[in-house]
Amino acid sequence: MPRRMPYRLIEPRKRPFFYVRGTINRKRFEVSTGETDRGRAEAWAAQYYAALVSDRVPDAGEQVGFKKAAELFTAWRNPSKSERRLIDRVTAWFEDKPLSEIRHIHVVDAANRLLPNGSGATKNRKVIVPIAAVMHYASEQGWVEYRRIKKFPEPRRSPRQPVTDETMAALLNATQGHKRAFLAVLYETGLRVTDALKIEWAATNLVLARVSVKVGKTDERIVIPLSSALVAELAMLPKKAPLVFPWRTRTGVYRWLKPLRESLGVAYTPHQSRHALATAALEAGISDREAADLGAWRDARSLHRYQHVTPRGVAGRGVEKLEALAQTNKTKALKGR
Repeated sequence: MPRRMPYRLIEPRKRPFFYVRGTINRKRFEVSTGETDRGRAEAWAAQYYAALVSDRVPDAGEQVGFKKAAELFTAWRNPSKSERRLIDRVTAWFEDKPLSEIRHIHVVDAANRLLPNGSGATKNRKVIVPIAAVMHYASEQGWVEYRRIKKFPEPRRSPRQPVTDETMAALLNATQGHKRAFLAVLYETGLRVTDALKIEWAATNLVLARVSVKVGKTDERIVIPLSSALVAELAMLPKKAPLVFPWRTRTGVYRWLKPLRESLGVAYTPHQSRHALATAALEAGISDREAADLGAWRDARSLHRYQHVTPRGVAGRGVEKLEALAQTNKTKALKGR
């Protein structure tokens, strides 16, 4: 027995075209197919109804696929370009798999297959977090029950160490022009490479010693103060192009940075400058809120992973305190005899 369609085709009467009539999401629709042949009208109606189903917002309790949920989540969230790429990547992995069928083991499998060599922190950030965001949004809409998606274990502190002043001094002394200015910007501002490459002359005010930068990860624009020394470095650069620096990708930066650090015998990645900024802010007693805004960290928790504390003993907690106390007790005991 053929399945009854949720719409029906209306024979042409006063007009030459077939009409299609039906109800979807408790809303009635009636539209001309623009076709006079029944076969072509049926094909048009089927295609039209499928488009309506894919475009409408599912009701609570309906079975929804990951792709549909991700599309609606993205439309609401309006994520940054970097976040959108991550969501698109996991969406391509799950496609139309029903949300109700996605278990934690499937999320872990996706992370391990998409990033086989990634650390736990990287898998969390690039796979677990975007999947969880879509799933939690779907649960709020009533399409799936809420479930807590566990992340991979990761250290509270990043294993990457801050760059030392000695290393940065060696790099700056071995470069000049755009390369020297770029390294100086990374060290002083803690910007990510991709964000530093997008600095525009129009957003750089050397008179007021500040620069406005669009941060890709947060999709926010921040204003960073510049030291007089960095202002002098930037002032010596040519201003022929809209962007301050000539490289368009991090690959272009590493083409000259890698042989430079090898020739100097130093280990350095641009992200170490970001760690150095976070650690310097901690040592200077700057509040988490100020430090997070300074380097455009999303929140204090993200900032803390970049801060490295130099272990120091607690004043008055040395063994000598116990030895002195023992000597005092011994003296008291002798006097009491």
